[in-house]
Amino acid sequence: MTPLLKNLPTKELSSIDPLKYQRPSVPLKQNSDDRSELMTVKLRYKQPNEDKSALIEVAIPEASKKSWKNSSDDTRFAAAVASLGMLLKDSPEKGKADFKKISAWTDQSISSNKKDRQEFFQLIQKATLLLKESSG
Repeated sequence: MTPLLKNLPTKELSSIDPLKYQRPSVPLKQNSDDRSELMTVKLRYKQPNEDKSALIEVAIPEASKKSWKNSSDDTRFAAAVASLGMLLKDSPEKGKADFKKISAWTDQSISSNKKDRQEFFQLIQKATLLLKESSG
């Protein structure tokens, strides 16, 4: 399965779902100001050969929030993969990501001794060298 994610501008969001964690400029009729939730994840999916999508909606509790220091190997690896993609595309959403940080995150996640992570680490090193060669 490959999930496709889409960021929607705030103007479009308000026409799709009511805001849950912030107050809109025009107050909503329902009370959705629950501070015990960090966010709500909504996922729509369709089974093959079906026309109608199904919605899964899960509220993530504030108590589940972890610091980067306490994050899992899988979280660090996922962040490294996503960041490399944004860095290679020179995406404005890349933030302060750079090859050094991505290498460190990947290196920290290799403790699980997975071959795919070791190969990804080598890919980062090759990309770093290629960029140095092309800019120098």
